[in-house]
Amino acid sequence: MNVLFAVVLIVLTAKILSKVTKRFGFGTLIAEFGTGLVLGISLFHLIAPKDVEVFANFGVILLMFLVGYESVQSGLIGRKNFKISFIAIAGLSLTLIALFFFGMFFFKLNVIEALFFTFAFALTDEAVSARTLVSIGKLKTKIGGNLVTIALIDTIIGFLLLFVSLAIITASSFAQVQLGIGKMALFFLVILMLFKYLHALFEKFKIKNSKIQFLIAFFIIFIISYVSNLLNLMAIGVIGAYFAGHLMQKTKDEASSRVCASLKSVAYGIFIPLFFAWVGLSVDIGLMNSFLLEALTICGVALAIKMVAVLFVSRFEKFSWKESLIYGIGTSARGNDGLVVLLVATTTPYLAKVSQLFIASLIMLIVISLIFSSISLKKLVK
Repeated sequence: MNVLFAVVLIVLTAKILSKVTKRFGFGTLIAEFGTGLVLGISLFHLIAPKDVEVFANFGVILLMFLVGYESVQSGLIGRKNFKISFIAIAGLSLTLIALFFFGMFFFKLNVIEALFFTFAFALTDEAVSARTLVSIGKLKTKIGGNLVTIALIDTIIGFLLLFVSLAIITASSFAQVQLGIGKMALFFLVILMLFKYLHALFEKFKIKNSKIQFLIAFFIIFIISYVSNLLNLMAIGVIGAYFAGHLMQKTKDEASSRVCASLKSVAYGIFIPLFFAWVGLSVDIGLMNSFLLEALTICGVALAIKMVAVLFVSRFEKFSWKESLIYGIGTSARGNDGLVVLLVATTTPYLAKVSQLFIASLIMLIVISLIFSSISLKKLVK
C-alpha cells in the first residue's frame, strides 16, 4: 500500500475509534492500538507493519523526547531519586531471575533460550505508561514522574544487559564485543551532545525564528530515528530521546517552549498514534491459537511476577498501597521493547525452535497488558 495513504488511513481510523473508546471510558491508546489490529494482519490485512515502520519509530522517539521535556524529575539515578531507582532496579532484578528459572524449569529451555525469554517478557514498555499519563493529564504530577522514571530505568538497564549478553553470545572475539558496546555508547553520546548544544547553536547563528528552530529540532529527531533504526539501535535512540528532552528542559526558555509546543501538536496528532497503531499492525492474533495454553500461562506468569515484584519493593520503600499498586500496574505494560527483543530472537539461529511460542505468547501479553495497564492507571491515577 502507498505509504502516505496508509498514514492517512491509520490516523483517520484512530480518530474515529477514539470517539468510540471514549464513550466506553477507554483512552486514545486503546483506539490507536485497536486501529493496528483492525487494519493489519489480525483482521483486514490492509496495511503491513513495514509500510509505516519509519514513521512509527519516529513517533516513539518524539513521544519520549516530549516526556523527557515535560517530566518533573530532576534526574534518574541519584540521591533525590534513590527510592525510585531502587524500585526500578530491584523490581527488574526479581523479575529477570524469576522468569529465567521459570523458562528453564517449566518449558525446559536451554540457557540462551531462557535468556531471551527472560528479556522478552520482563522489560516494561515505558511508552505505554507515558502515553496513558499524558492522555489523563498526569505526566507532570509527582506520581506520574515517578512511574515514568521507574519504567525508563527498567528499560535502560534491561536493554543494557540484553545488548551486552547478545554481544557476548554472537561475537566471535572480545574485539567484536567491545565494538558493539562502543557503537551503542557513541550513538547515545551523539544524541546528548546534539541537544545539549542546540540552544547554543541557535544563539551563535542568531536563529531567532521559532519556525526555523522547530524545523531544525524536528529534523534532528527524525535523523536520530532513522539512524537508530538503520543501526538496529532503536532502544538506545528512544532512551537518548528522553534525555535529550530533559536537556532541553534544563535550558528552557520562551524559544524552546515554542519549539516543543509545535513538536507536541505534530507528535500527538500524527506520529505517536502511528507508533501504537504499528504495534497493533505487528500483532497476529491468529498465532495464539496454536499455543493458547502455553501463551496464557506465560502471559499470566509474566504479568503477575512483574507487578508483584514492583509492588513488593515499593511497599518495602514505605510507599502507600495505592502508589505501590500504580507503580506495579504501570510497569506491567509490554509492547515495543518485547518486540525488539523478539526481532533479535527471530534472527538468532539458537532460538529457531521456540520463536513461534515466544511470538504467540508476547502477542497475548501485549494485548492484555496494554488494555489492563491503561484502564487501571486511568482509574487509579486521579
